[in-house]
Amino acid sequence: DLPRINSLLRNPSYTLDFENSATNLITNIIISLRIKSIAIPAFLCEEILIAVKICKLKINYYDLDDELNPILKKIHLESDCLFMCDYFGYPIKISSQIEFFLSETNKPIIMDRSHSLFAGFESDINKNLSSRSNIFYVFSLRKFLPTINGAILIKNKNEKISKFKKFIPGSKNLIKSVLYIFVKALLANNYFGGKFLAQRQIKKIYK
Repeated sequence: DLPRINSLLRNPSYTLDFENSATNLITNIIISLRIKSIAIPAFLCEEILIAVKICKLKINYYDLDDELNPILKKIHLESDCLFMCDYFGYPIKISSQIEFFLSETNKPIIMDRSHSLFAGFESDINKNLSSRSNIFYVFSLRKFLPTINGAILIKNKNEKISKFKKFIPGSKNLIKSVLYIFVKALLANNYFGGKFLAQRQIKKIYK
């Protein structure tokens, strides 16, 4: 029951912020919340892990079921913050554990919607979500638009986020972004170029 981005923007209680990087965005959300532990899915991209590890939190990884829904246990419900992701735009199915976290705690939730910029419902029909002020919707632009980076945060106006710090450099030059993507596409379409990109990504992950 997650609302579409246009439904959130129509809600006067929410505000929208831009940032050059989703990694920077999530890092600053965590810093602003002043939390000490976070529950995150074990299946997650390295950029998000960088953001979490920069903050030096206690990380409680949780597993996913066959439909990519969170499997939460006691240690995850006791974490100071819950990080969830609706992979590839598929809606997260509510469970008794998620229901407990939503209704019985007032802990913050970071919702990674990088895969679902246009997915969701036309209105915020989930009362447990719409009644919370400490839920943060993060959208990644580079998965939908011709840009290297870029992110959107939609949050309640009453929630204050620290002044953004540029932990990870990003590019706001659209022409540069398009050229970069074009070069990567050319490399990916041949054997040696694809191998080069794969090795480059592996080195980046290890670094």
